[in-house]
Parts: sequence; C-alpha cells; structure tokens
Amino acid sequence: MKSIEVLNDDHDPYYTNDSGIALLDGYPSEWFQVNYQSDRYSVRTKSNPSCLSYNVFTQTPTGINVVLPDSLYCSTDSIYYAQHTPNILHHIKEQDSVFCSIVESFENCLYPQIVADCDIPVLGLWDPRLGEIQLREGKNSHVIRHEASHYFTFNIMGFHQFFETTNPDVTNPNFAMPYQAMDEAFAEYWLSIGIDSTYHNHGIANDIAGYDVASINQLYYDGSLAINESFYTNYWNRYPLASVWWSLRGSSLFPNSDQGVVGVDTLLVAGLKIVNEEIIPNSSYRYKPRYFYNILMNLVADGSAPNTLNPKQAAIDNAYKSRGFHFTPQVISAGVSNPPDGRDKNMFRIGDPVHVKVTNCPQNTPLTVYIVEDQDYTDGMNISALNTIICQVSGTSDNDGVWYSSTPVMTATTVGDYDILVDIGNNGVLHFAYIGANVRDGFDGLDGSGFTVYDDGIDVVVALDNSGSMAGVSGNLQRTARALIGYLYNGDRVNMFKISSSNQQNYVTNLVGNNTSLITIENNQDKLMNSVSACNTNHNTNLNVPFNSGYQRFSPPLRNRGLILFSDGLHDSGIAPNNIQNLINAYYQHNIKCHSMCYTTQASFADMSMNNMSIITQWGDGFLPFW
Repeated sequence: MKSIEVLNDDHDPYYTNDSGIALLDGYPSEWFQVNYQSDRYSVRTKSNPSCLSYNVFTQTPTGINVVLPDSLYCSTDSIYYAQHTPNILHHIKEQDSVFCSIVESFENCLYPQIVADCDIPVLGLWDPRLGEIQLREGKNSHVIRHEASHYFTFNIMGFHQFFETTNPDVTNPNFAMPYQAMDEAFAEYWLSIGIDSTYHNHGIANDIAGYDVASINQLYYDGSLAINESFYTNYWNRYPLASVWWSLRGSSLFPNSDQGVVGVDTLLVAGLKIVNEEIIPNSSYRYKPRYFYNILMNLVADGSAPNTLNPKQAAIDNAYKSRGFHFTPQVISAGVSNPPDGRDKNMFRIGDPVHVKVTNCPQNTPLTVYIVEDQDYTDGMNISALNTIICQVSGTSDNDGVWYSSTPVMTATTVGDYDILVDIGNNGVLHFAYIGANVRDGFDGLDGSGFTVYDDGIDVVVALDNSGSMAGVSGNLQRTARALIGYLYNGDRVNMFKISSSNQQNYVTNLVGNNTSLITIENNQDKLMNSVSACNTNHNTNLNVPFNSGYQRFSPPLRNRGLILFSDGLHDSGIAPNNIQNLINAYYQHNIKCHSMCYTTQASFADMSMNNMSIITQWGDGFLPFW
C-alpha cells in the first residue's frame, strides 16, 4: 500500500512507495508504528480522536512485514471498530491520483480527516461544517471515493458547494436533498473516473448511465413528483447528470490536453472555477443544473449566431436532453399540428394555417407563444417592448418537454416576415444568452425571419380585341378567354375588358371587374366565365388602349401580375402613332409582365401582326403564343 506513514524512533516519518515498502534507518524500536495516514490524509474512528495506528510486525527473510488488519479494536472494551480501514486508505490514494492528474495543484491540498465507524444514517457524509469525511465503514470502495470527490469539487470551487447548507441540524442531511443534484453529480462523475466505470453501487446492477429524469422519478420517488425544471435539482438526479458529462468523454470535439487530461475534465474544471468567480452573485441559483449548463455552453461558444448551436454546444445539449434535461427550446413553424421531425415549414401562402411546435422545453412548464413581425432582439428585453404582436397562445409543455398547437395559431393573411417567440415560464422577459441561470426562451427568428407569408396568387388583366378585323375568330377569342378564367385558382384575381376604337373615340367594355379593380377567384369561375360575352366585332384597333386602360386596373397587394392582350395586332396607324414600342412605353410597369395571344386574321397582314405582337411581349418581358 502506497504513501502509508511509518514511524520509528525519533526519525522523520517514512512513507511507503508504490510497492508498499518503506526503507527504515534501523530495526523497529519500541516506538515503531504504522499510522493509518499519509502526509495529506488520515483515518480515525468516531470513538478515537487520534489517527489509527498498528505496530505488530513479522520478521521475514526479506524484511519486516506489517499486515494491516481489516478490524482494529479498542483494548479497554474489546469492541471492534474501524472495519475495513485499509480499504479506505487504498481507495483514497487511487482516487487522489485521479484528482492530481486533473488539477496538478491539488497535490498540495490537505484532506479533512476521515472518520470511520460513524453512526450516520447514510454510508458516507461530507459536510464542510463538520470539517471531516464521515463513513459508516470502509467496506464499499465507492463511498470514500464519492466523499473525497465532494471535497475535490469543494476545493476547486474555493471551498464552496453548489448548495450551501444552512440547516443547523447536521444530523439530518435529508433536508437538503431537493437541492443537491449538482454536488452529488460531480461526486459521482469523479468517482466514475477513479474506478473507470459507471457501475458504482455494490449489489446494484444498474449502470448510472442508464438513468434519465423520468426513471429517477419512478425509482426513487415512486413517480410522485412533477417532472419539471425544479425536479432537476433533486438529489438522485446525480446519476443522469454525471452520465451527461461521462458520455462526452472521448469525443473528438473535446480533445485531450498535451498532458493527457481528458478534454471534458478540463472543461468541467474550468466551469467550476467560473462558479467560484461568481460565488456571490450566483448564491441564489448556483445549485440549479441550468446554471452549470449555461456556463458550459458559454465556454464552448465560438461566436456563432445566437440561434445556432455550434458542434460543441450541440453535443453538450444533446447529452443533456437525451437524459431529460431540457434547456434550449427548439421552435418551428409548421403547416400541420404536431409535425414529425424534419417537417417544419417556413413559407406560407395567403390563407394557409400556421402551426407552432416547441421541443426540448422544460417539462410541464407554462409557456406563451407569440407571433410577431420580424425584428431584432436584445437579451433581457421585455415582451411589452416588442413591435406589433400578431397573436399569442398559452399552453404547457408535456412530460417530454413538447408543446404543439392543436389548432392553427394564426391564418396567414398579410404578406411579410414573421418571428415566433416562446416565453418559457411566462416571466414576460426574453432571454437567449446563456447567462447565470436565466431560462432560455424559444425563438424561431432570432437570426433572420422565422417564417414568411407570401402571396403566390396571380393578378391577370386581359384585354380582348373587339375590332372588326377579329370577326373571323371572335368565337375562339371568347372560348380562350373563358378557358383562362377556368384555369385560375382560388385566391387569384382577374379583370377582363373588350377594346375597339374609331377616329372619334376608344371603346372599352368591362366584362369582369371594372376600371380600377379585379375580381377574386372564390369558386366562382363559372359565373365569371358567363360574364365573357360574345364579341360584337366592329370598329378599328388602337393598341394604345389595352395599356392605357389595363395597367390602372391592378391594385395592391404586390404579387405575380400580368397583362394579356388577345389581338391580331393589326394597329390602325391613323388613330395613334404606328411605333408599337412608343405606344406601350408610357404605360409599361416593370413589375408587370405583358403577354399576348396573336390571332392571324388576314394573311396579307400576317407579318405585321406577328411583328407588332412580338414587340409588345419583348418589351413587356412576356410570352407570345399564336392562334
């Protein structure tokens, strides 16, 4: 056994080496004894204030052999005590080697005295107010390792705990159990490193890595407690919390140091030091698992957008949420209620239902969903300071930390960009930064807009040439115009009018809509088609009229818009200038395409017809079919 103190005569103490050998300067004297201690830790019993010692030895051919007994006894009353004390010495030495490999300076730290055979209701106890580590016995190796790990964490945190006990009754450790998850989790984690295993408890086959908050509630609390963020702080959640960190060991995202220290261990120690630096402001929330989670997320931040987790942050968050600790809500917009993973939707047509789904939210927690116009946010801003709130819906997350709208939270009505905000806990303040123990709220739209409402309907204004030259195709003209209406979808808008001209005036006859408005398609196609009467072809054609009269018929909102001219393109040059480009130049709007349907009515003028109609579509960035 290494580092055990040996006294002989008045020499300075000797300490055994890795092989358990101490080289004495002389033969054992009457003052010879082996103390149950090293230069940094010692073991006594509850009934004996002094360090335990043993002085029985056996002479062998190779030297003096001392076998430390498992059970020592008090000579005055012959009661055995300090059972399995050598086991304590062995395991604290091994565990201490782990501590010193992680934090090199810890090798200079003295441990509180270890007291065996304590009459306590638990197997072991570390309470800084007592100034000692108390053990019921030394049989179970994990007990001394666990309690020593408490002290290791306590030391790194500047002699503080996550939950500072204030109950004066130190004989009742149970009062603090609802708040001790973090203190216990670190004791379990360092213990796991010491034994290189997550199987801790003698006689219990369960691996601590198999627990999550739901199974802890069932196994240790008979399912009697509500699972929410307050539940996370309970004592027995030490197992899933410790396994969170254990699961990250070996990840390439957290490489080992040049000295071989595991990357996650370095990260955790850095986090504990931050806890120490913030020991006064964090006094009211230090014990909450969220606080240390926030520290870790900040430590691995790399300047990514606030709504995007970098690979390290994602790995940490996944390790937590897979065990039921939900700290960074995910919010999506969707077209249906409770969409499966990957079925979010961020583009909505006018009239579409908009649903919202929130995941990775603390379980059984009230929340309010807000739909707002896309805007910028600052951490800590009040919801009352937001720009226009379009709508809001309240609810409560379920046992899995999920909430979704069973009915649409809104119907898309106005074109624009929108954000979704989820106030977790309904405190009226928005947080997205990992600061203190602030509850991170849910955002879809922290970076750019959350979703967009667009209008994919079309506005069509159709001018029908009703001049005399169209007499031979007037039936085709009517059928084509009616067919066009039949192809439109609900939400599209249409306006249709006939044109002809004489030397004295232009003739415009409205068929669908009027001079300044369009008619919306709402399952009314048949009625509108009947409005397209037969053309009474007469007079001449002034190709100025379709544009002069047609463009003014469009109205907001902006959407895909087009003007279509049904004509043979035979322009009467005596009515207006013959330069077709000049005719439309004064009226053409660049956000409205101009198309034409060319009808060949007189073979002798076919080239002129096609040329005129082609110029119109080229100038209007449109399309030219012909009949």
